[in-house]
Amino acid sequence: MLQNVSLEVWRHRKSGDFLVKVFAEDPSFKGTQREIDARLSVSAAEMRERGLEVLLGVLERVRNSAPDVPRWIEESPSAFRKVVKLYTWIALTFRKDGVLEIDPLNLEGMGLVGSQPEDRAQVSLLSDNETFFESLTAALAG
Repeated sequence: MLQNVSLEVWRHRKSGDFLVKVFAEDPSFKGTQREIDARLSVSAAEMRERGLEVLLGVLERVRNSAPDVPRWIEESPSAFRKVVKLYTWIALTFRKDGVLEIDPLNLEGMGLVGSQPEDRAQVSLLSDNETFFESLTAALAG
């Protein structure tokens, strides 16, 4: 089973649709997360209507069906630059205390860096989707 699974949510700058990337701790490099082969596209309308449910479903599905050795995704620098031009992005961390932490990410060199803890939004996993979507949208607006 994968450890420390987290999600990145990327919103297309023009269409408003979302790309969800799944990350897990790489057992070869403790404390390092890498993307696994489990991307999901979500329309803007679906994210607005039931985004929290969709993301929790992705997380549960990945945790329950993950192979012992995941298929890691290696993205070339040119592919990364192309995606960065098309999307804005945030990281989502599902904490054990039932809180979803929404972390705006910033481009730094050839990677993404999280914000300071005080700049991260926190939403209860029991909140309604409207509250979640408002927090998600605010984080993506940066």
